[in-house]
Amino acid sequence: MNVPVLFLIFKRPDTTQRVFEAIKKAQPRQLFISADGGRNEAEIEACNALRKHILSQIDWDCELKTLFREKNMGCKMAVSSGISWFFEQVERGIILEDDCLPNESFFTFCEVLLEKYKDDQNIWHIAANNFQDGIKRGDADYFFSMYSHIWGWASWRDRWQKYQVDVNHYNLDNALPFYTKNKMQFRYFKHRQKQVASGKMNTWDYQWLYCMWQNKGLAALPNVNLVENIGFDSNATHTKADSFLSRYKISVLKLSKFPDEIIQNRDADEYAFKNVFLKSSGLLTRLRYLFGL
Repeated sequence: MNVPVLFLIFKRPDTTQRVFEAIKKAQPRQLFISADGGRNEAEIEACNALRKHILSQIDWDCELKTLFREKNMGCKMAVSSGISWFFEQVERGIILEDDCLPNESFFTFCEVLLEKYKDDQNIWHIAANNFQDGIKRGDADYFFSMYSHIWGWASWRDRWQKYQVDVNHYNLDNALPFYTKNKMQFRYFKHRQKQVASGKMNTWDYQWLYCMWQNKGLAALPNVNLVENIGFDSNATHTKADSFLSRYKISVLKLSKFPDEIIQNRDADEYAFKNVFLKSSGLLTRLRYLFGL
């Protein structure tokens, strides 16, 4: 595979090994591994052991580059800086975290679309995820969305260069009206912005979503799910063992039908907001978004 791959790891040997085996099967010619450091002696030992174990299994001809942190940076800084490091060296690429298990068609999907939309600034993100519960959107193999799902994704250097880790850099009052008039969505994402800004949420991905919105970009989403999140357990940072999101399994996509035009599928986005974003919130939080409390 000609597309570079960034593999983001930490200290979870079971999920990391399964995702690495999928990457190994694809045999990218360029492999980048970025690893956060441990927070204590036990984690440092686990991180170092995992790094050595993964490196020992790279037995195909590839250019390997690593960014191994000595100290723990946390999710927000470790992931965002790792992606920036990646795009400083490549013009386009695939990003996989250590709990996002892809199938073979994911790599093909990304490789084809990275080439197809490389010069089209309407497209900012290529996602692996489909949360439409079997509803096919449009008559093509993928559709366009306002949501940049990040359980396996791809993008380009020139888009990522506009990313800012400071979430307050983005003005949602100006960005969101391009995609929706739904007041609940405004309240939801502005509340998330405040949570990230206050440090209550230690994450990097809302900033990428808001960056795409600020630049009026869209994401390409497959009509089937190409990556399964296998990290729903007690060791996870954000995913919980009993989450309804754990039910989304892998399907195979034989890419053959392309959309005739680039246009946001608003029905799909409304469905995702209600059945993924809102559903992930508690009842009291959902009432706050509904009534503006």
